[in-house]
Amino acid sequence: MSRDSVFGDYCSGTNHTLPTNGAAKYTEGLSVKDFVKVLTWQKITKKGSREMIRIASRLAQTEGLDAHKKAAESRS
Repeated sequence: MSRDSVFGDYCSGTNHTLPTNGAAKYTEGLSVKDFVKVLTWQKITKKGSREMIRIASRLAQTEGLDAHKKAAESRS
């Protein structure tokens, strides 16, 4: 830790606090982003759903994932 870390702690904007359990080997210091949960959502219209069923079913079939294909098709 440098002698100027006090500035990072209080006013210069950087942070010298490192993650634990060895994660400091591959990532930077902790920040507010490490404590924010990102939520995503989607809204699908009936028209969009029909097209997505067709696409998802075809992709699942191509990958050999029969249960995913059936799950997509059950949305119709």
